Amino acid sequence: MTQQSCAPHLGLANVEQAIRAANAILGQADIHAVTMTAELSDAFEDRLRGVASIAAIFTHEIDALRIVFYAGAAGFVGKAEVARAAPAIASANWRASAALVARGRAEALFMDMGSTTTDIIPIRGGAVMALGDDDAARLARGELVYTGLLRGAPATGLALAPVDGRWTPLVDEQFATMADVHRILNNIPPGADVAATVDGRATTHDASRARLARLVGRDASDGAKEHGTRSRLFSPARKYGGSKIKSR
Repeated sequence: MTQQSCAPHLGLANVEQAIRAANAILGQADIHAVTMTAELSDAFEDRLRGVASIAAIFTHEIDALRIVFYAGAAGFVGKAEVARAAPAIASANWRASAALVARGRAEALFMDMGSTTTDIIPIRGGAVMALGDDDAARLARGELVYTGLLRGAPATGLALAPVDGRWTPLVDEQFATMADVHRILNNIPPGADVAATVDGRATTHDASRARLARLVGRDASDGAKEHGTRSRLFSPARKYGGSKIKSR
C-alpha cells in the first residue's frame, strides 16, 4: 500500500509522476482496478474530459494485461468503454468503499474522510442506499461534504469560531487548510501529512497557528497569553470544549 500526493491543477505531469511513483513501490500486476476522483479538478475543461484524460494517463503509464475502471453501480468496465461510462466513472471512488463495507455490514452509516471531502453513506440490507449517484446530487443531499483531513477549508460550514473569548466570523480567504486545524489537535496519523501548505511554510504547530490566525485578521501572537508567552489563539482551549464550533 502507498499514498502519493498529487495536484492535477498544477499540471498533469503531477498525475503522471504520482502513478509512476506508486507503480514503482507496488510493483507489476496483471490486473489494475482503478477508481477515480480527480476529474473534477479545474485542470480539465469538464468532468468527462477529466475522466478520459486520467484514464489515458493511467493506461499509458501502467503496463498491465488488464486495466479496468470502476463505474459505480455498473461495476468495472474496460478501457474501450471509458468514454461511454465516463459519467458513472467520475468520482465513483466513494461507492467502491461503501460497497466493500456493505459486504460485511448489512446495516451501517459509513463515513469516509479523505484529504478533501467526507462521504456520508447509508447502508441497508447489505446494499448502498445513497440518494445521490454523482457529486452534484450527493452535495445537494448532504451525502458529500467538502471538508476533509488535509485540504478542506476551515471555514466550511461555519458561521463563527471561538477566538480569545468571543465568537468571531472567519475571513473567506484561502489562508489555511484543515491540515492546520488537525495538526494543532494532533489528529493526523504518521505519514499522512503530505499536502503542501498554502503559504509554502512549515507544517509545524506554530506555522499552522499562524495560518489559522489570518482567518480572523490576526497574527498568532495576538490575543490573551496563556502558559507564559504562548498564545491561546486557535488552541484547543478547555473553556471552548476542545474543537467545538458553531455551525450554520
